[in-house]
Amino acid sequence: PSLSRGPSGSLGDGIAATSSSATPSGLGQPPVLGQTGRTSSRGEPPFAGNATTASSMSATRKRGDEGVQYFRQEELPEFPQQPTERWLGDVLKRLANAEDWSVQFDAIDDIRRLAKHAPKILFPSLRKAVSQILELSDSLRSGLAKNALRCLGELFARYGRRMDVDVDASMATILKRASDTNHFISDEAELSLAEVFRSASQNRLIPSVLLSMNHRQVRTRQRATWCLVMLWQRLLQQGNTKDVKALMDATSKALSDANPHVRSLAKVAASLLHGSNLAPLPVRLQEAADLTVSELDAFDLSSLQRVLGQ
Repeated sequence: PSLSRGPSGSLGDGIAATSSSATPSGLGQPPVLGQTGRTSSRGEPPFAGNATTASSMSATRKRGDEGVQYFRQEELPEFPQQPTERWLGDVLKRLANAEDWSVQFDAIDDIRRLAKHAPKILFPSLRKAVSQILELSDSLRSGLAKNALRCLGELFARYGRRMDVDVDASMATILKRASDTNHFISDEAELSLAEVFRSASQNRLIPSVLLSMNHRQVRTRQRATWCLVMLWQRLLQQGNTKDVKALMDATSKALSDANPHVRSLAKVAASLLHGSNLAPLPVRLQEAADLTVSELDAFDLSSLQRVLGQ
């Protein structure tokens, strides 16, 4: 599955409406946008204009974040020839080049290209790549963090349960960035968070959700409760309802949270449960199940907003 980069919702402070690739050395020169400083639009070929080398793109980025171009997954060009292990090693070195953020930005795009077009080449070094991408996702440079978060979501989409070993570390980082007050970062993190919950093993997600729902920060609890809703919908759709008592207890607890947005999201979860075959439901959950969720896509914040009537 590919990540959707179209209009979406965002949790923001509650449930409020809101709204990439360098040329690898030694692998030819796929056409990319010229150095115009504008991002590719939805309606035009994303890689139009003169060919641009990785070094010249990096030079442009050194002047400031405004020249950075973020590519959707479907815009990432294929490799003109099969990447080699040696070239992959160079990509990993560039990811670790803390002296030049533009080099790291280009390397992130190369990891994204590998995940999309040559996943078998990347897989033996996946753990090392994920570790570096996680570190960059927490970068103070917002442009770098945004691209790394996008990459992280795409890695989960591509490798699925093979990313299970990275769930705990990824959840900690993505939830932190999704709770950021800067929507430039939080919106991207929310897209990646949804991809984690589409792709990773459910049993690996449950402990992270339960832990995060007890977080002292309200914004983190809001997003953790959204994670609970996504997890419930996935569990119920797949009929995997064993050992869910802890999740039911967490849902009941969230209904009494001091924050109204957490309580609203918990009501969505309760409504999902009420329409399922789980029995018997605690009275607390039955009483809270007053929302129509038959058309809910819990992974789409716009759909969630519609259910909540906002």
